[in-house]
Amino acid sequence: QVRSTVGEAEADVFPMLRNFRIQRCPQLTALPCSCKRLYVENCDNLTSIKKMGYGAASVEDLWIDSCDNLRELPDLDLFGSSLRRLTIERCPRLISLGVNGQKCPLLLCLEELRIDECEGLTTISDKMFESCRSLRSLSVECCPNLVSFSLNLQETPSLEEFGLVDCPKLIPHSFKGFAFATSLRKLSINSPFSSDDSSVDDFDWSGLRSASTLRELRLRGLPHTESLPHQLQYLATLTSLRLENFGGIEVLPDWIGNLVSL
Repeated sequence: QVRSTVGEAEADVFPMLRNFRIQRCPQLTALPCSCKRLYVENCDNLTSIKKMGYGAASVEDLWIDSCDNLRELPDLDLFGSSLRRLTIERCPRLISLGVNGQKCPLLLCLEELRIDECEGLTTISDKMFESCRSLRSLSVECCPNLVSFSLNLQETPSLEEFGLVDCPKLIPHSFKGFAFATSLRKLSINSPFSSDDSSVDDFDWSGLRSASTLRELRLRGLPHTESLPHQLQYLATLTSLRLENFGGIEVLPDWIGNLVSL
């Protein structure tokens, strides 16, 4: 424990500590330190976020990487309103995020959320985003078993960047509200198109057409479709368009020339 007891009160050993990096501590079961940036890597006995004790609400940046037995993160609200950036990478047994019965964390100040290479992840609670009015960047990548994740962009008015890549089990109609994404500038998406080309019509293309701030669009994962979604021609604000793995398209449509800002 990185804290001491003076009389009956707890106190930090390092009250001025801002950056704390913990690596290869196989017996670690809780995150005991008060700091601004906390990086935890290869701590295989860490199964969940537990009560951290003194100073928990001061952490602004939490990065969890390669903790093989981490299974759930239901208690992110232990950080109070301080948490601004959360990154979870390479935690293969993590199965849920923000789920604990009816309880969901209040992440009022969260600005960035990144989840990458969590093969066992099946659920990201939609309730988790009800309080994320400050969220600017959301990225979910390489989670092949993620089946429960929906997002209404009307609840995230500050969102500027949204990436959804290599999550083939998701379905397109889980994501809506692009017409209300008044801050969205960058969209990168290949799921949920990679498993079924016919599902492309279920995506909220009409809402995306109304996203007047959109500048960068990357689409990937339609290997057999023979045409681009025609709604793309109305995205006049695009300055960058990247298309990958559209194996059935032989000729680009004439309306590509209408995207005069590219």
